[in-house]
Amino acid sequence: MGVISVIVCAYNRQDLIGEVLEAILSNSSGARSVSESVDDGEAHLFDINGHPGSSFEVIVVDDCSRDGTVEKVRRYPVRLLCTAGNAGPSLARNIGADCARGEILVFVDSDVVIRPDTLGRILASMENHPELGGVAGITSVECPYTNFLTRYQNTFLRYRYLSMPEIIATPWASLMAVRRDAFAAVDGFDVSMKTYEDYDIGYRLGSVDALFFLDKGLDFVHHKQFRFRRLFTDYLRKVANMFSYHLRMRLGGRKAWEARKPLTWHGHAPHFPPLSVGMPAGAVFNYLIAGPTLVNFVVALALGGFGLYFWLSLGLLCIGPLSMAAFWLYLLKMHGFTFTVRGMLTQPVLALVAEVAVLVSLMRAVFGKTSSDFLGASQ
Repeated sequence: MGVISVIVCAYNRQDLIGEVLEAILSNSSGARSVSESVDDGEAHLFDINGHPGSSFEVIVVDDCSRDGTVEKVRRYPVRLLCTAGNAGPSLARNIGADCARGEILVFVDSDVVIRPDTLGRILASMENHPELGGVAGITSVECPYTNFLTRYQNTFLRYRYLSMPEIIATPWASLMAVRRDAFAAVDGFDVSMKTYEDYDIGYRLGSVDALFFLDKGLDFVHHKQFRFRRLFTDYLRKVANMFSYHLRMRLGGRKAWEARKPLTWHGHAPHFPPLSVGMPAGAVFNYLIAGPTLVNFVVALALGGFGLYFWLSLGLLCIGPLSMAAFWLYLLKMHGFTFTVRGMLTQPVLALVAEVAVLVSLMRAVFGKTSSDFLGASQ
C-alpha cells in the first residue's frame, strides 16, 4: 500500500520517549540496523512486519521541550523536527503531517506505547475498509501504574471504547490513523485548540464522509498517571472544554452535515456531548443526577432522623450506581470485589466534578471568558 508516516509530538518526554520510539520501531525487524536520526531531508523507511512492499517512516516533532527529549530522540533512526516555540499539539501534528511522505498518517501520542503488530493491523484495516477515512485503537487492559485512580480510569476508558460501535466519527489522537487526502481536505488539526482537537477533527472529517474504523484489537498502553488532584482537574478541564465546544458549534451554525446525515454517528446523538464521544448511556445518566442526589442526601442527613425524605434521598443516591451496572460487572471481572466497591464510591465524585465543569462552561458562554480564564491552559 506504500508508505505509512508515524508522527509523534513530544513535549518534555525524556523519561518516556525512548520506550515510545522503541515500540514504534519494533514494527519492523530491520529498524534497529540504522542508528542515526535525521534533522533535515527525508526520514528512513522501514519495512512493516508481515507486509512486504509496505514501509513506514517515523517523524518526531519536539514542541520546544525544556528537558533532554531532543537529545534522547537523536539516538533513534527517526526524523526530528523542532517548533520555534511551544505551539501546542495541533500545530505540532500539522507540522509533522506537512513533512510526511505517507498516504496514511498515524498519530501516536508521546505517552503511548504501541504493539509490534500495530502498523500491520492499521494497514490491513485500511485495505479492508477503503470507504473509511481512518482507524482508531483502544486503551489496553495493561496499566503501567499500580495506584487505584489510574487503574480505575484506564479500565473505564477501555470499557467506554469497547462499548462503542465499530464505525465511529470521534477518534482520539492517542493512536489515530487517517488517510492523507481526508486530513488535507479538512486542513488538519485546528491550531487554536489545546484540548479536544482530536474530537474536533473527527467532527470535521465526518463532514467529508471520512469515518473511522474502531479496531478493538488494536490496543496501546497509555502511560498517563492519575492522582486525585490531576484526575479532578483533568475532568474539570476536559468536560468544560467539550461542553463549550458543543455550545460554540450550536451557536456558530455547524449543523449542516448533521442535518444531512443524522445517522452518521451510528446511534450516538451528535447534539449531546457525552454520547457523541461514546460515553455509555448509564454513565451519562449517572453524571446528570450525581449533584442533585448528593445535595439531597446531605440535606437529609443535616435534618436528622430517618424519615421519608431520608429514604427517598438514599434511594436516589443508589440509582446512579445502578445505572452503570454493566460497567460494575466488567470492573468486578477485571479487578475484583474490593476494587469495584472503591470504584462505586469514586464515580459519584467524578460525576459531581463533571457537573461543575458544565456550569463553568455555561459561565464562559454567558460572560465570554476563555478556557484559561477559568481553568488554565494545558499542554
